[in-house]
Amino acid sequence: MNTCKNCGTHISEKRKYCSFKCRNIYVNKYIRNYDKVKDTNYKKFELKYNENPKKCLLCGKDIEYKKRRNKFCSSSCAAKNTNKNRKGEKRNFSDKAKRNMKRALYKRLNISKRYFNSTYNEKYKFRYKVYSHKCQFKFNLSDYPDEFNFNLINEHGWYKAKNSGNNLNGVSRDHMISIKFGFENKINSNIIAHPANCELMRHNDNVSKHKKCSITLNGLLRKINEWDKKYN
Repeated sequence: MNTCKNCGTHISEKRKYCSFKCRNIYVNKYIRNYDKVKDTNYKKFELKYNENPKKCLLCGKDIEYKKRRNKFCSSSCAAKNTNKNRKGEKRNFSDKAKRNMKRALYKRLNISKRYFNSTYNEKYKFRYKVYSHKCQFKFNLSDYPDEFNFNLINEHGWYKAKNSGNNLNGVSRDHMISIKFGFENKINSNIIAHPANCELMRHNDNVSKHKKCSITLNGLLRKINEWDKKYN
């Protein structure tokens, strides 16, 4: 006796399946290639669609077969159409939506909620602190031996605070265009941090200089241009 190919039930020798149900299950599962049939039908319908494709309601371009159920060829066209029909009315967000938007803004800017709740003076100090950090010199003096007066360092040494060497008359690096001036006039921090804006002077003179500038902005820009031509 034979057994059914699908369920294993004993059947007569002339038969392969015990029933039409088992036969259909086995054929559909192991013999028929539905992927081939699907591809054939897909291509046939696509060719027929391409003879008279659907048009985008905004730009008039042909909409591809995959997006045939859409009214627009792209999300850009859909957004433009939506914005075109808006009347310019302000949207009223719920309190929960406002909180979520605010939380997303904090996360995107990577700053704490404390900054937004602070006073104007605190915000000003925070922005100045960030700007000042960006304006710090990031180059090595030894890379430009012809540009700086190293005799001043040999004579007075580097400035050191009382708790780390106590050389208050030492030399420090000064910004010819001061950081404060750059912040107040919204000058790019890369200009303030450029080596051409650096000058060696005794720290006491640097402190007394405060936010004054020893060069004009146009003069510094010319100096930076010459510096870059020389070293780049």
